[in-house]
Amino acid sequence: AERLLATGPDTLARAEALEALLPALAETGDVERALSLADSLRELVGGGLGAPRLAALHTRLAQVAHVAGRWADGNDQIARARSLLGPEPDEVYAAQIDVVAAHLTLDTPGPNRTQRAGKLVSRAIDAAERHDLPLVACQAWELLGVLARERDLSEASACLQQVLETADRHGLPLQRMYALTRLGGIHWLAAGDTRTLAEAREEAQRLGAVPVVYSIDGILVLNKVLLGEFAGARELSEECLTMATRLRLTPVARYVLMARAASAAHQGDRAAMDRTVAEFRRMGGTGSQEEPLLLGLAGVFCALLEEDRPRAARELDEVRVLTAENPTTFHLDGRHGVGLLLDVLAGTAGRERFREVANASAAQMRWNRHFVLLADAVLLGREGKPSAATEAAHEAHDTAVAHPTARHLGHRLVAETAHADGWGEPEAWLREAEHHFQQASVPAVAGACRALLRGIGAPVRQHRAGSNRIPASLRTRGVTVREYEVFQLLAERLSNKAIATRLYISPRTVEKHIASLITKTDQPNRTALCELSASQ
Repeated sequence: AERLLATGPDTLARAEALEALLPALAETGDVERALSLADSLRELVGGGLGAPRLAALHTRLAQVAHVAGRWADGNDQIARARSLLGPEPDEVYAAQIDVVAAHLTLDTPGPNRTQRAGKLVSRAIDAAERHDLPLVACQAWELLGVLARERDLSEASACLQQVLETADRHGLPLQRMYALTRLGGIHWLAAGDTRTLAEAREEAQRLGAVPVVYSIDGILVLNKVLLGEFAGARELSEECLTMATRLRLTPVARYVLMARAASAAHQGDRAAMDRTVAEFRRMGGTGSQEEPLLLGLAGVFCALLEEDRPRAARELDEVRVLTAENPTTFHLDGRHGVGLLLDVLAGTAGRERFREVANASAAQMRWNRHFVLLADAVLLGREGKPSAATEAAHEAHDTAVAHPTARHLGHRLVAETAHADGWGEPEAWLREAEHHFQQASVPAVAGACRALLRGIGAPVRQHRAGSNRIPASLRTRGVTVREYEVFQLLAERLSNKAIATRLYISPRTVEKHIASLITKTDQPNRTALCELSASQ
């Protein structure tokens, strides 16, 4: 195709070569080379090609821009294609444009993007069925499956099965692989099952579909984060991010950065999370579909692991604003899970609001369902149904058995109300959560668990492990584990009372630790100590 494009005997031959070359380069990850061929398209204009052929080439370039995450460039190519076909285009050519435009619309920031994408894809399906366009039909049904996830996972799966059948019938291996990837995503969301994703990845490798391989790897990175396999997530994310960045696969890179930010957050490392979030923003993440995920899986969880529920609530409010302004097809951003639980615990959501959220398709996704079940347990306890509340809590535990961070955090969140209303096993939950977060070096939650245990009259074993987290420059000066916990919070310029609340100690104890830190670090005053903390 490269040779024909350069030396083709006539304009038509060169156009045919370009039409074949553009998707081939995009599918194999050579996005920059594909986009550079826009110059070749400009050379063909005026060479006697008909409007449909030129429109098809602009549509191919729009597809390349979609793979690269350059929605503005893609929309520009779509506009050129439509202009060539005029106000009353032939349905066959219009359908080919509509299906690509639908994919781009879904990535373009805007309040109605999912509805507009749905209209375009429905129109493309109608035309594909009337004119027997199997490729367009596969592309359209695939996107319809993505949009249907919000309504019903079974409906989404049925759309993708339609793609598989059409692709097998017409010999379209790429479309089959895309559908298998989407289906794998549904199986993972619904039950945490990655086997179909692994099958799709093998198929993508066999076909040489590099962007799809790394897209699947991005999902597998996030899966490892949710499973608490942070070392494995880091290793896989480093390779995936390096290749996605090198190949200019911006959507893949953003997704991996979101997962890495979540990994840092789930380990209580705000500094690492903030650095990754900044990188995400530089990658054009503002307004992207991944942004609500970033806030929900990273920002909200980091705040909760700092025992800062007001901050978690603010993050969730921002998620709601973002998804209203820019609807997303990703559904693990907290609105259908941990956000509902926090609202129920705060008393701002009752049974009616619970039903509204719990009946949504997203609430049935395994990660979300754990928190939904806990919210149900809290409401049942308040309704005077302790046995039913305990049953819901046990189901929540079984649902989150593979997700240790979420499981133990959930138990910490509901233990106090469970004890007050007489359901579940709050003492056992708090002991398990305290042990987990102590071992994970998340002192705020471990301290909260110990305080709650004391509050219910249970004996508490003190820990002073974790000195390995103290930087050598402070450890050699004799800074203790508790002093270091106070030191870390000084970076936020918190008051003694606020620090005491976070660490479940008294303001007087905080004052003593700060005085000791000023002495040990040779700082002239509290302000200087805060600046030292922020610098580290």
